Amino acid sequence: MIKKISALFLALVLCFSVVVLPVSASGFSSDYELASGKNFGYKLEFDKANYNPGDTVTVNVYLKVSESETIEVDTIHTTFAIDSKVFDITNENTNEAVKQSSTANDVYKSFNAEPSLATWGYQAATIKARIEAASTEEEKAAYNEYLKVSSKRNMNGTHANAGKTTQGLPAADINGDPAPFFSFKLKLRDDIAVGTNISVAITSGILNAKPSQLSVNYFNNTVSTKKLASTPAMFDISQAVATATVGTPAPAGPVVSKAKSQVKMTATSATTVAEEFSFRVISKISDSDWDTYFKNTGVADATTDYITAVGMVAYKGAAAFDAETAKRVVAGESVADYTAATTDYISKVNDTADAEFGAIIKANHSTLNNDVTYMGFVQYVDASGHAQTIFYETAGTAALSTNYDNIVSAYLARYPFAA
Repeated sequence: MIKKISALFLALVLCFSVVVLPVSASGFSSDYELASGKNFGYKLEFDKANYNPGDTVTVNVYLKVSESETIEVDTIHTTFAIDSKVFDITNENTNEAVKQSSTANDVYKSFNAEPSLATWGYQAATIKARIEAASTEEEKAAYNEYLKVSSKRNMNGTHANAGKTTQGLPAADINGDPAPFFSFKLKLRDDIAVGTNISVAITSGILNAKPSQLSVNYFNNTVSTKKLASTPAMFDISQAVATATVGTPAPAGPVVSKAKSQVKMTATSATTVAEEFSFRVISKISDSDWDTYFKNTGVADATTDYITAVGMVAYKGAAAFDAETAKRVVAGESVADYTAATTDYISKVNDTADAEFGAIIKANHSTLNNDVTYMGFVQYVDASGHAQTIFYETAGTAALSTNYDNIVSAYLARYPFAA
């Protein structure tokens, strides 16, 4: 049975280590970078993950521009694939309705005219045929209409380059605004079935059509002559699909997440530390989830809603980490370079505090050849009496090998060597 204790520390020891993995809430993640040779990256997102029939959906469009190769853009021609079985283009979603619903962020509006003044239009049969000829079978099954928008420049805009014919909107400005570059709205059909998956995308067919239906006029950072970017290889559309589901989302269930971490080393001089060191990770369960899903934890003879164990699974191999493999290891499978360990101690200092559990993951610099990936987990019995296991939504990565020197420097700066 789980023991609930008041101390914030409990030790679960594995034979390697961990660190935090940052993520971004919306738009491109903080660590997103354009691949070599790519000049423009697109990402699409809906404003919600679930809608009811007849709801209005907002499509947010994010743009990332290469600062090293292409620093400025002018007119942008973007085409979006939609499904008329989901969005009726003859009623609420006409060209004019979508056009008037569109908005943009401050950077966009400082250089371009309002998107409601841009040219919006569903593509004619000849263009649709070219897009579909370049589309995958999955794309052709998912979409049957294509909405194109062409932005217009505002020579009287507030941006310093707005009135300059040989200069454009710098990539640094575009990339520095976290708000969607522009957005537009589409109304779902009233009779759409609950459970229907919906999406809007910039598809490979749009990109690879001849001519391409995705293009950007831009200025290269070494010349002032305007160029047209329409070569498919110049664009990253891997994140250019927004998805959602019609209907009330299923209950999310409990969540376990990383709360904080600490490194512990032994200073051996003003600039060096011992080879052996450890990294402690504290995972947490919200008080709300505890009260909802784990309220019988520690209760004698409980048959539902209690935690049986908490723990950590970690991977120290050279190949890519696989979350499904890690979950099988927690379930009892033995796989090289994956290790799982559990404990029955949890910290909850009072009735309204979050619950926490810790893992001390030990390492030796001389033998640790790879960074370490890890996931915390909770094993519990649900309200129906079934055994369940939940994991971190996203695995963490500890750069204990590749970032070791920086970790040592930071540690010694905070905890100087005392002779």
